[in-house]
Amino acid sequence: MSSQRHQRQPNAKPHRRLVVLVRHGQYDTTDTTNGRLTRLGREQASRTGQFLARASFDGMFTSNLPRALETAALVGAGVRMDGRASPLLREGFPTKLKGYAATAASIAEDRARFEAAFERFFKKPVRRSTELVVCHGNIIRYFVCRALGIAVRRWIQLGTNHTGITRIVVKDNGDMGVASYNETSHLPRKLVT
Repeated sequence: MSSQRHQRQPNAKPHRRLVVLVRHGQYDTTDTTNGRLTRLGREQASRTGQFLARASFDGMFTSNLPRALETAALVGAGVRMDGRASPLLREGFPTKLKGYAATAASIAEDRARFEAAFERFFKKPVRRSTELVVCHGNIIRYFVCRALGIAVRRWIQLGTNHTGITRIVVKDNGDMGVASYNETSHLPRKLVT
């Protein structure tokens, strides 16, 4: 009998999780300790928050790096929500990348962290929900590869713009689909970086 209680009603919408990923705004790459947003990056984040204000979110999560926290605060002002910081969403390199001096140990650590983030944010839904995640280009590209079921080493072939919006749907059976990738139509052309 208890299994009957959990069965979905005939007219009920199926469970699904929509994860809306936002890359942080443009940041000062010369500031190696903090990477704070530039004036342009703050404008990108504010406009993204205004654009996303039309949607309803069940939760907001962010990387704990300064550029993501700043972006999340500005986006959060638009959607009237505070983000919860997670170190799982920090930037990193999931594979070796020519021209970047990442050690095998740091790559393995980043890859394991990216996978833990994927398992956390893209698990099967138990209800309908929409979550907003503010993080970084490399981890967004990793998530897209995993959602599409393609080799993770292909992440570098995907471009990302500052405050680009990516939407990934997780169905109640665990299947995933990328509904959109790196949307920038919410920004005037002069703000796309």
